[in-house]
Amino acid sequence: MLLSGLLSDTLVFRSPTATDRDRSIAAWLAPLAGVEVLVYGDELLRASPGLTARTPDEIIDTDRKSYEMAGTKISVGQVEVTVLQELPDRRADLLEALEERCTREGLAMIGLMVTDVVMGRSRLLVRGENWVVQSLPFTRVAEGEFELDDMVSRKKQLIPVLMAVLEEPR
Repeated sequence: MLLSGLLSDTLVFRSPTATDRDRSIAAWLAPLAGVEVLVYGDELLRASPGLTARTPDEIIDTDRKSYEMAGTKISVGQVEVTVLQELPDRRADLLEALEERCTREGLAMIGLMVTDVVMGRSRLLVRGENWVVQSLPFTRVAEGEFELDDMVSRKKQLIPVLMAVLEEPR
């Protein structure tokens, strides 16, 4: 279980949150569990339920954090998938659920970071005040959807960018 948690949290060391200590502990735990770290890690990541097996509420709320930046309230969730090809089929439902939350919670912005853990790429679905959404420095794929390229960490990669956007004078 410890090895599974470590590999999941670091996306098998692909996340910028991964440390040398994580790698060292994984190397120590793997023989105890009778597995090879990278083989087991790949199997673990591919076991994700994806987007089709869950409701929009489950997807949005399973791993969502709220922030206040420069007096502006936002919330960002993250869901891990093994292929981003699932996203188009769920996009409308997810954007609708994000819109509902944004209004109900009085947020300036709410986002869902959809991370393909196999390819190490993410997309961001977003709803909120026009000034926030228009200020996002990412490539727009469709209305309410942005390409984040190789960004996989909400904490170390996405949140600092959002903070910079929100702290810019309007």
